[in-house]
Amino acid sequence: MPQIRYTYNDALTFDKLDVRVREIIQKDTGQEDWPVAIRDPPLGNPPPVSEDAIRKLEAIEGVIIDRVEGEGDN
Repeated sequence: MPQIRYTYNDALTFDKLDVRVREIIQKDTGQEDWPVAIRDPPLGNPPPVSEDAIRKLEAIEGVIIDRVEGEGDN
């Protein structure tokens, strides 16, 4: 499964959407916690996620998804 990183357009978007984003990732991976870089807005480094989860995340306006090449794409 692909490895991603995610962040938000700004802190207000983070406040509004973080619960939704985390729920999608938790449901997909079965994990509740993962590293998050403390910055404004935060940068999440979840475990590898499915293509279906990536599509759901990319469909949320204000969420920025970055695929990490070479990690978790086996």
